[in-house]
Formats: sequence, C-alpha cells, structure tokens
Amino acid sequence: MQQEKFSELVMLTRKAFEEICMELVSCEFSPCERFILEYPYKTAVIIGMTGSVNGRIHLECDLETAAKIALTMNFGERFDNPNDVYAYMAEFANMIGGRATTYMSEKFLGGEIRLTPPAIFSGKSLGILTPNIPSQIVYYSGNLGRFFIDIGYK
Repeated sequence: MQQEKFSELVMLTRKAFEEICMELVSCEFSPCERFILEYPYKTAVIIGMTGSVNGRIHLECDLETAAKIALTMNFGERFDNPNDVYAYMAEFANMIGGRATTYMSEKFLGGEIRLTPPAIFSGKSLGILTPNIPSQIVYYSGNLGRFFIDIGYK
C-alpha cells in the first residue's frame, strides 16, 4: 500500500475514534505520548475490515477504563452481569469501525468495506499481533482513562 494512502486511512480512523468518544461518552481523548498500560487486567477489541480496504483496528485499555466507558454508554446504570462491560466495548469499537469505514468509502469512492464481528480479549499480559499488516499505534488520554489504538491496513 502506498504510504500516502496508509497515512490517510490512519487519519480517518483517528478522526472516527475522536468523534465517537465525544458523541457517545462526552469525553475528549487527545493524542499523547507513548505509555504502557500498567494495570493487571486489560481489555482489547479487534474489528477487522475487508473489501476494498483490508485491515483491522485494535483498541486496548485497562479494565477500569473499559468499565467507565461501558457505564457511561449505559447512562450510569449498573450492570446485571459484569460481562456486560465487554458487550459495550464491542459496540464502542463497532461504532468507531463503522464511522471509519464510512469516511474511507467517501474518500475513496467506489469502495465497499465490510466490518467483521468484534473479537474481545480480556486478561493479564495481553499480546495481540497481526503479522504482515503494517500498522501505526496511536496513544490517547482523556478524563475516563487511556487507550491505544493499533491501526493496521494492508
């Protein structure tokens, strides 16, 4: 993939993340310096993209940040099941992926891009790799916590 197109896809994905955060949870996440998530439990969601653009968005945060996002999405109502946090994080990532694909389709007319169902991971010492997919990691910080997004397109 040409570097210029890759950079444009990353920028569109970042724009989608920032907008969805403001619209959905009223939180502005700003790009920040690289950090390491030091919390023992982490949550990661991966959304794949297929079609005229192939790649994936890997969104990761600590479990505490995921719970804050989920609680905000649930209008502050507590959950009946603690695993509901993962369903909300999957939907959060789906909305980011959906917005990103809309922007990509508008930018690169004639392309059809489909999202794969989200894959959700949670636990200690997560290590998720996607071989042969060039990617760029973007770090964000906001009043609900910190995220990093590993954006990869082939």
